[in-house]
Amino acid sequence: MLKLDKVRKHYEDFELECSLEVKKGCVTGLIGKNGAGKSTTFKLILGLIYPDAGTIRIMGKTSDAIGKHEKKRSESFWQIPDSAVI
Repeated sequence: MLKLDKVRKHYEDFELECSLEVKKGCVTGLIGKNGAGKSTTFKLILGLIYPDAGTIRIMGKTSDAIGKHEKKRSESFWQIPDSAVI
């Protein structure tokens, strides 16, 4: 369902290197210290920033291949209801 393969993002004081796979039906969370790259990872997945290397696939497609209509339709995939217990 979601796969990050050797994704890298470099900033002056920070470098993220990440591979991750979330299979259909799995509940997954990112846990780590401040500055570990959790927010950067989510921004990469959502297409808010772009990786320097590696690939991100959502439901088998790269984020470039997912059209605007599909992104809009799948917004609920990323939302957590207010009533969710985490």
